[in-house]
Amino acid sequence: MVQFKKTSWAGLWQGAFYGFLIWVVWHLSLMPILGTTPAPWQMPFAEHFSEFFGHLIWGWSIAAVGYYMIAKQKVQTLTNQYW
Repeated sequence: MVQFKKTSWAGLWQGAFYGFLIWVVWHLSLMPILGTTPAPWQMPFAEHFSEFFGHLIWGWSIAAVGYYMIAKQKVQTLTNQYW
C-alpha cells in the first residue's frame, strides 16, 4: 500500500505510455506491414487522432485498474513491484 501511494502517478502515466507504444508498434508499423490496414500516410488524420487518444486512455485505464486492485486487496498477493 505504501508503494502504491509513492508511485501511483508514475504507474498511471506508464500505462498511457504503454498505450502509446502499442499504437505506434501495431497501428503504424505491424498492421500496415501485414496488410490489414493501409499505410499510415494513406489514412485520414481523424483516424490517427482517434486511435492515438483511444490507446492512451486504454493503457491508462489498465494501469488505473491494476493500481486500484493492488490498493484494495484484502489478501496481500498483488504487488506493483517490477521484480
